[in-house]
Amino acid sequence: MRVIINLASTILIAAMFISCGQHEEHDNDHDHEHEHQGDVGESDGKIWKANEETTIGISNMADLMDAMPEKEREDVSSYNALSEDLLEQFNMIFEKCTMTGEAHEQLHTYLLPMKGSFQELSSNDLDLCKQGFEHLRMHLDEYTNHFN
Repeated sequence: MRVIINLASTILIAAMFISCGQHEEHDNDHDHEHEHQGDVGESDGKIWKANEETTIGISNMADLMDAMPEKEREDVSSYNALSEDLLEQFNMIFEKCTMTGEAHEQLHTYLLPMKGSFQELSSNDLDLCKQGFEHLRMHLDEYTNHFN
């Protein structure tokens, strides 16, 4: 199951550039840098405008994480199931992408680091699952600092 989740997340990241249709070509070093940093730039001190579907998808992801009972946070299979549910929301964001321009590029910069969290959540290692959960939780909390 984890192999399928990891493969799905990798395919999803690649497909996001195709499905949005507005993505400009980047060189591999630039994409690799964004995947690890996820630093979203500022728009003259303003917050980037995101489409409604993106904001709903991010909110749904946060809700899924908040809904995970504390007692389930000691079970690897709960994290693995959560990863699948989160990937569905992540998929929806890309399927309904209508953003263009620099805001679109900044959204991709924000979303790319989630791939690592999904891989951690689909692990057999409970500590790694917990780490992925915390990373993703903090990352989702940052959304409103960059997008509205």
